[in-house]
Amino acid sequence: MFVIDRRTFVKQLTDEKTVAAGKTDKNSLSQWIPIHRVSTYVQKQSLFTSCLSVLVQLLCLVHAPVSARGFYYFDCHKLGELKSLLRRDYSLQCGSDEYNAYLPVAWMLLLGFAFNLPIVLAGLLIHHRHNLHSPLTRAKLGWLYYRFVKGAEYWEVHEVVRKMLLTGLLIYVPYNIRVPVALIVCMFCCCTLNYARPHKSTLVFWIAEASFVLTTLKYLITIIGSNTEAHTREEDSRNLSYLLIGLDVAVIVFGLTAFIL
Repeated sequence: MFVIDRRTFVKQLTDEKTVAAGKTDKNSLSQWIPIHRVSTYVQKQSLFTSCLSVLVQLLCLVHAPVSARGFYYFDCHKLGELKSLLRRDYSLQCGSDEYNAYLPVAWMLLLGFAFNLPIVLAGLLIHHRHNLHSPLTRAKLGWLYYRFVKGAEYWEVHEVVRKMLLTGLLIYVPYNIRVPVALIVCMFCCCTLNYARPHKSTLVFWIAEASFVLTTLKYLITIIGSNTEAHTREEDSRNLSYLLIGLDVAVIVFGLTAFIL
């Protein structure tokens, strides 16, 4: 088997002598691969890949807040034995005709977007797990993991699931243990981040690290604040609020910086 590198292949394909020889030489590259058709094909594939990459990145960006709206529609607050009201809108009674009218939309949002997006992305990675770094697969799916090191191609799916857990699924956990469960999720994700070290850019990794740690710290402070004595809770609540707001702002700033980088 004869193997040539990319540079030699392109030079051979575009060389004027080779092109001229292609009229009579059946073994010439230019005779079997027309340059114009190849160039058009590569441009179309590049444009399709770029558009698909932008689309999926936008879907991942809005996945958490949009999915949360679907989860909130099933978060009902039971009052007494007969009445159950939607926690996000107490004017809407769960199980009523008005509630059931929008129920298919909520199910469609959850099953068609919230769960389906990470499942589809994970399915693509699993299906191509043996050839993720082959030229053909990278041309089709490289936009999903080109920012991550080899062995951490799944990180985009990891992030989508992490955000969905913290913003949506936690509402189904009993209120008294909701914050501890969120703290466990954050600590686990901090461990996976440091274990995988998925980002090729060291700067992006440390910004993601800071964002993860600040999110974990926010839930930890919430637990400490909820256990404060009643007589000191009122006087400390303002300082605690300022601290939590500051952490939220820091998380947003680090998140946006990581996204831009």
